[in-house]
Amino acid sequence: GREPTAMIVLSVVRRAKTLERLATADSELAWSRLNAFRGIGPWTAANVLSGARGDADLVPVGDYHICHMVVHAFTGRDRGTDEEMMDLLAPFA
Repeated sequence: GREPTAMIVLSVVRRAKTLERLATADSELAWSRLNAFRGIGPWTAANVLSGARGDADLVPVGDYHICHMVVHAFTGRDRGTDEEMMDLLAPFA
């Protein structure tokens, strides 16, 4: 089953020093370390890194709405997938 949110938050808080060091780490290292935390996935890692580090190139994969908005902006279709979104955004990386 899913781990309760409170347990995930406590796990992250216990590793606060590690998270603080990620603020100055290489983007790829920070990304992989954040994703290694139990309960943190690509969507959360992208939002944390884009907000805390100003890394605007990180796309929150897994967000329900963003893939649809990006696909619509490029193709006019109402719905899309994360994979389509990333393919469409690749030339702008």
